[in-house]
Amino acid sequence: MVECPGSSPLYRVLAAGIAEDPYLLSLARRVRPGQPPSNMLLAAVHHELLFGDTGHELARYYPNIAVRPLAVEGAFTAFRDFCRRFEDPITDLIGRRVVSTNEVQRCACLMPAFRWVASRFAAARLHLIEVGASAGFNLLWDQYAYDYGAAGRIETETAPFVLYCDVRNHQGFGIDLSLPAIGTRMGIDPFAIDVGDPDDRQWLQALVWPEHQERAERLRSLLDWIPSRRPAVIREDGVEAIVRAIRDLGTEGLACVFHSFVLNQFSETAKSSFHARLRSSAAARPVVRIGMEWDREAGAVVLDAEHHHGDKSERTVLATCDAHGRWLDWTGSPSRK
Repeated sequence: MVECPGSSPLYRVLAAGIAEDPYLLSLARRVRPGQPPSNMLLAAVHHELLFGDTGHELARYYPNIAVRPLAVEGAFTAFRDFCRRFEDPITDLIGRRVVSTNEVQRCACLMPAFRWVASRFAAARLHLIEVGASAGFNLLWDQYAYDYGAAGRIETETAPFVLYCDVRNHQGFGIDLSLPAIGTRMGIDPFAIDVGDPDDRQWLQALVWPEHQERAERLRSLLDWIPSRRPAVIREDGVEAIVRAIRDLGTEGLACVFHSFVLNQFSETAKSSFHARLRSSAAARPVVRIGMEWDREAGAVVLDAEHHHGDKSERTVLATCDAHGRWLDWTGSPSRK
């Protein structure tokens, strides 16, 4: 769990304890294949504290539950006891759920990538296909308002809120680039979240870290705002579903497949197949992939765009950014391969 330091003091303490505890490691490994064990265990415990009638002392360490939370240094003993006492519901949750965090703040990083792609490849219209779309919030990136501080602001009349993001390098950021029209909006996710389902709504809320009150409030606003606007998210799995979606798009417009913190849940074989099939799809039409993922080599979250046309590909690293979209360092340097 690389995001904890400086972002969640409570989860930093708990994650460190989990890593050294044989019982909790065994419990956390009951997740579905490909799921991050510690993240799932923390989310399941948070879910039971928020929505279960536990009455357990662990709640006193959570700043979104307790009025005056206790110091996090003492939380692990209570956490371990909680997991012992409520092992059955925790096991049920981590065995059937996945990390389907739909972090809309990441749109503050994705939005300039879409605008850059539209400008770079002269696309007046984008067809959006999101891999791992969850509830589909990020497919509506063009309907939110953005404040990039000194780099500029983008207003949208119908926006339910403003997303704030610190741009650490303004050069080439392109806040004045025109916004492309959006054609198709389609999400693909075998574990798609139904915002009309109370259990799904609760799981989304449990995935928000306890200290992140602003994220929690924004999520509650979205859950009220999105039902009449939610784009299509189909519950399918596998690369072939993405290929079919590309094939079925209208001919006018650029196909744009995007993902954020999804490929970490793919096996190496699945990742290779995903990239290979996107390249092969470009034989029939140009295809762009936009990704926001943790890059082990860079030691950072990398925002990149990859354009495939025929047998040629061009990848551009656009920025490094915060995992939750709170800042980005724009680079935008292209490389051909």
